[in-house]
Amino acid sequence: MKKATFLVTVFILGLIFAGGVFAEDKKDRLIVTSDKQSIDYTQRLLVYEGNAKVVWREYTVEAEKVQVFLTKGDTLEKIIAEGEVKISQGEKMQGFCQKVTYLVGEGILVFEGDVVYQDERENKLQAQKVTVWIKEKKLQAEGSPVTATYILGGEEENVTGGE
Repeated sequence: MKKATFLVTVFILGLIFAGGVFAEDKKDRLIVTSDKQSIDYTQRLLVYEGNAKVVWREYTVEAEKVQVFLTKGDTLEKIIAEGEVKISQGEKMQGFCQKVTYLVGEGILVFEGDVVYQDERENKLQAQKVTVWIKEKKLQAEGSPVTATYILGGEEENVTGGE
């Protein structure tokens, strides 16, 4: 009898865990704080003004105004942040500019206006416009002048034996 009860308990627990009752929630979270918020449900547009801070996945965006555009399926389509923008992607990247547009589906970030961009290697780029293709791992900088500072690896020493 104890063996049967044990097997039934194990079976029920297996169904619960396999069914995802305790599984992690797979929905994306968009966490926003600001002085003022407005939502246009018909346009699928969320607008945050005054000390706006948006956290989505590994991205954090701070600006005076942030507009969030949603798809019909309530997923993130695009973010436009304006006014003293600070954006970071964990340790991978940080940028400062006057306007940033993030096209989620295309994986493109466009920084505009007095851009300072820095990657995880501490390479630094200053320009008027920087476009980053996240999926392709490439970028383009525009403006006059574009200034770049690259952190290069040290020279490898050629060590030979027998001395």
